[in-house]
Amino acid sequence: MSCASWLATPSSENEGTIWLFGYWTGVNAAIGDKVGWTTDALGVVGAIKKRCEDDPADFLANVAGKVFYEFRRDGR
Repeated sequence: MSCASWLATPSSENEGTIWLFGYWTGVNAAIGDKVGWTTDALGVVGAIKKRCEDDPADFLANVAGKVFYEFRRDGR
């Protein structure tokens, strides 16, 4: 789903947010890390949401991956 689709309605935002929780947890489990430890789940979603608002045509999965990589790179 695109960022625009994710943020289009409260229902789609809720659905996408639940997906994000699973994605982030799953990637952390797969790599044996705790990326995002400097904030809470809503902080992670907020960072992704900010990036999506900057580029609504991008896909939610792409943005989530980029933000995950940035958090990991920065030791967050």
